[in-house]
Amino acid sequence: PRYRWLLNSRADLMIKTNNDPAGDQAVALSKIDASLESLRLLGESISGDYVWVNIPEFKLYFFDRDKSIWSTRIIIGKPLTPTPIMMARVISLIINPKWFVPESIFQELRPQTRDDVTRLYEKGFKLYDKYGNRIQLTKLYDTAQASDSTQFVLVQEPGPTNPLGKIKFDSPNEMAIYLHDTPAKAMFNESLRAKSHGCVRVESPYDLAALLMDEKEFQPYLNSTDKTSVVQLPKPYDLFIGYQTAVIDDDGKLVFYEDVYGWESDIINILRTPLQSKYQNTSPSF
Repeated sequence: PRYRWLLNSRADLMIKTNNDPAGDQAVALSKIDASLESLRLLGESISGDYVWVNIPEFKLYFFDRDKSIWSTRIIIGKPLTPTPIMMARVISLIINPKWFVPESIFQELRPQTRDDVTRLYEKGFKLYDKYGNRIQLTKLYDTAQASDSTQFVLVQEPGPTNPLGKIKFDSPNEMAIYLHDTPAKAMFNESLRAKSHGCVRVESPYDLAALLMDEKEFQPYLNSTDKTSVVQLPKPYDLFIGYQTAVIDDDGKLVFYEDVYGWESDIINILRTPLQSKYQNTSPSF
């Protein structure tokens, strides 16, 4: 439906401009075309019950039988660490998740904490070697392999400073991109919310969890200790992360959003490349 609605809006625009849009109408056409292509990358026939994330809108939607019934604000990746266009399936809730620090953040934490390793202890970090043996956090700085993150696994235990918050929505994928809670709630009040390393922070994770399964199934784990628990969903839900700068809202109105990552121009350039050379160019840096 999302694809069809936008396609209809494109047709209306072309009729209105007699197939010759100019000025603001030409800009609108470009946004519609780029958004259509973004949807095509995910599959034009997105339907049923699913979770939809629109990156430029900084918003997540829950769809029940093709109808949007709930939404919440989100925080997306920074331009240097963008949230990708992708598909996955949410299969479980991880309550009180541990944070396995990815390599890029591992390299950031080392210089930040070199002079005060107690900060890591206070925030519940633990260090393991590549064989799973726990070792002292000071090994991050005093070994010849300290700069090689493949030698270590840095883990933050559940707690009030864990960046994953209380809930992680497990959706296995090669890019390790997930939806999750966050303790930094104040960021949701900002209009430009491109601040993460790629994962999607959800403002109302408990409400989303209650849409995916009966609240009675996971609430006891939230009320318990900081022990990590995995709660399987009664059925998996498709997760689509798209990049639409042109959207048909719930009232049927065409709405435009800023091109936060600059991908729109990449998509448009590919669409406008002559057919004979189209596939000789590199694709947008999604």
